[in-house]
Amino acid sequence: MTDAHEDARRTDPPMAMGDEGDLARLQRLVADQLPGLAPRIDREGYHPQTFLRDYGRVYGFGHAVDHDYGGQPGGLKGVITGMEACSEHCVSTGFLVWCQTSCAWYLQKSGNTPLKRRLLPALCSGQQPAGTGLSNLLKARSQLEPLRLRAVAVPGGYRIHGTLPWVSNLAAGAVFAVAAATSGGTLMALARVGAPGLTLRRAGPFCALEGTSTMSCRFDDVFLADSEVIAPDEGFDDYFARMRAGLILAQMGMALGLVQGALTLIDETHSAAQPANAFVEHQPQDLRERLRALRAETLAAADGLDGGAPGRFDEILAIRAHGARLALDAAHSALLHCGANGYLAHHPAQRRVREAYFVALVTPALKHLTREIALAKSGGPGPAA
Repeated sequence: MTDAHEDARRTDPPMAMGDEGDLARLQRLVADQLPGLAPRIDREGYHPQTFLRDYGRVYGFGHAVDHDYGGQPGGLKGVITGMEACSEHCVSTGFLVWCQTSCAWYLQKSGNTPLKRRLLPALCSGQQPAGTGLSNLLKARSQLEPLRLRAVAVPGGYRIHGTLPWVSNLAAGAVFAVAAATSGGTLMALARVGAPGLTLRRAGPFCALEGTSTMSCRFDDVFLADSEVIAPDEGFDDYFARMRAGLILAQMGMALGLVQGALTLIDETHSAAQPANAFVEHQPQDLRERLRALRAETLAAADGLDGGAPGRFDEILAIRAHGARLALDAAHSALLHCGANGYLAHHPAQRRVREAYFVALVTPALKHLTREIALAKSGGPGPAA
C-alpha cells in the first residue's frame, strides 16, 4: 500500500493548539514504545511508569494549567490530543494520562494557591504521579450512590473514614483527589499513597485495563491537613460546576484514539481479498466520517471551555456518550473484519473490544450519561454529574 493510500484511509489527524514540536516528539515516543508495550500492559498488568515519565518530559500533563503553575500551552485540546495519541495504541495508557491530567485540572480550578504553587509544576511534568478518586463523587452528585468517605474536622485538618473501591494510577508516592462528606456538605482534598491509616488493595482482576494500577483505598482515621484541601465544603457547588465539564470532556481522548486504532485494524483486513467484509455492520468510511465529526465537535467544546464559555453541560455529556457509542461500534466492526483471526485470545482486535467496553463503563458510564441527558430533556432535575 502506498503512503498516499495510507493517508487517504486515515481521518484528519488530531491537532493540538500548543507547540507542534512537542506533539511531534510525543507521536515519536508513542510510535517507538506503545505498540510493543500494549500487550504487556494488557496481558501482564504492566504499569508503564517509565513511559508516563517520558510523556511528561516530552509533552507534559499541564496543557489545561496556567503557565505560572508549570502548565504547557494548548488547553484542553492539548490534553485530548495527547490522550488520543496514546489511546490509538493502548487505552490503558490513555486512561493513565487522563488520571494524571485530571488531578492537575482539579488543582488548576482550586482556590488554594499555596497548594497549586507547591504541587502543580511536579504534576504537569510527571515527576509527581497522580490519580483521580472522584468516580464516587460523580455518581453521588447524580444521586446514584452516597459519598463513601466522611470527613471529621479536627485541629489543622480532617480525619477521613471510608473506602473508595476504584482509584487508578496509584504508583508509589502518588497523590490522588478524594471527596468526602462533612457536617456542612462536601469537600475535596489530596490524599497520598503511604499515609498512615490508608490501606491499598489491588482491585480486579479485570478483563482489560489491568496495567492501570487500580486500587481499593480504605481510609481508617487518615489525617488530611487543611493545606491539602482542594475545595472546602463552603462554596463546593461552585467549584464543582467549574471543574466537572473539563473532567468529562477530556475522557474523549480515549474514545477518539480507540476508534482510530480500530480503523487501522479494519484497513488492514478490508481488501478485495476479503469480499465478505463489505457486508460487515459499520463500514470504515462511515466510522471515519463519524470520527471526523465527533473530533471536530469535541475540540470545539474544548475551545469553549478554554475560553470560559462552557455552554450547556448536557451538550458535553452528549459528546461523551457519542464517544462511547462510536468506540463500541468501531471495536465491534474491527473484530468482525478480522474474522476468525480476531477471535484468537491475543489478537489486538480482542483488546480493542475490551477497551471499548471500558470507555462505555468508566465513570460517567454510558448508562449514567444517558440517564442525565434524559432527565435534562424531560425537565427533571438536570445533569448533576
